[in-house]
Amino acid sequence: MGVTNGTGRGPVEVLVKDTRITLDGPIQDRKTAFHRHYHLIKKLGTGSFASVYAAKASGDEGGVKESAVAVKVIDIQGRDNKHTEYLKSQTMKELDLMKLVRGSSHVVRLHEAFFEDGLVYAVMDKCDLSLICFLEWMPTVTERTLAAMMKQMLEALQSILRAGVIHRDIKPDNFLCMRDATVKLCDFGLSEVLHPGQKGLRGVNGTAPFMSPEMLRNVLYTHKTDVWSLGVIAYIMLRAQFPYKPKVRTAAAMKEAILAGKPEPSFKDGDLPEGLAKHSAEASLFLCSLLKRDPSRRPHAGQALQSKWIMKVASTPSPNAVSFRPTILMGKSIGAFDRAQNKVHQQTELDAYLHEAQKAHHRTKKVFVEHNRSKESTSPSLTNSTNSGCSSRACSSPASSIHSRPSTAFSKSIQDFE
Repeated sequence: MGVTNGTGRGPVEVLVKDTRITLDGPIQDRKTAFHRHYHLIKKLGTGSFASVYAAKASGDEGGVKESAVAVKVIDIQGRDNKHTEYLKSQTMKELDLMKLVRGSSHVVRLHEAFFEDGLVYAVMDKCDLSLICFLEWMPTVTERTLAAMMKQMLEALQSILRAGVIHRDIKPDNFLCMRDATVKLCDFGLSEVLHPGQKGLRGVNGTAPFMSPEMLRNVLYTHKTDVWSLGVIAYIMLRAQFPYKPKVRTAAAMKEAILAGKPEPSFKDGDLPEGLAKHSAEASLFLCSLLKRDPSRRPHAGQALQSKWIMKVASTPSPNAVSFRPTILMGKSIGAFDRAQNKVHQQTELDAYLHEAQKAHHRTKKVFVEHNRSKESTSPSLTNSTNSGCSSRACSSPASSIHSRPSTAFSKSIQDFE
């Protein structure tokens, strides 16, 4: 498979079947590459800079295999050549980081990537549900349920720490779940490598309510910024609110509250909203440790895995335990979960382009493959998404910036990828 960048300005490194290679040559039409190997089914999620679609691998004879994947489509063609080169380098960095951390069972695995005519198609594991959808789908949600999920999240942080990666956007939207209760971390668009000998990173990145004090102070920070963010997730799941609650619910006000450390978060059961389940003393200690404002006093992921809450509660059966479902639902009501899903039903120019590209590829197959001339079976609706797949912050540009993309509006009659 030979592909280059969308501007034709020199060779590009591309992940192809687990191999890092440099390719050059003429630009290859995306209709004859990605769509030859994969069949898009429906959109799973939309973020600010990318969309994620469910897909299946196409067989040699044009059929579709049963194995499902998720495909993150990123537009990397910018306003001009300089901008395009920047977007390209940022996306390639994200793919490199995903390759670094791909060995963990709690990190979404990158299988391969296609880099074609201004779009990147990153083919990854497909997870069944977003974190909030999984918690709503579970028949019971107890403190043990939450502790077991938090254990897997810590294991994800521990695995990327071993690879030297700091995620920098740990939040509920970036954890996906399988129906067997496996939790996986995704979206490395803001991640960076902390190299040996490097004392830390700088830069404010991520989502305001989950940012650590040291990140907002613009001092050097390490992997413990991710631990703080995970502490915020745990606080929401156990207490149905953010640790810091500014009077005005804006990103700027939230950052100010975290920087000031006021009003201080409470870890006492007596301060819980009325009607919510009370958590254990071990949970209070766990929350307090992860939300230490001084990162030197905050545990790393491996130490947090040894806490009493994880060691005891996550492994102790609790058949008669009180339900934390009202807590989760109240956390959802304050906007802590799945905010990217609000846009999943919006039909975009990128949706229309991919739909037409896939149709064009299938028409070509019908001309040259005799036994594939029968009518294509329809696929699930493009707009009927049931699980999250994207909250990417990977640097990209609006879909309309791809100069070769048709300007035809997305027709209301288009319901399927065919």
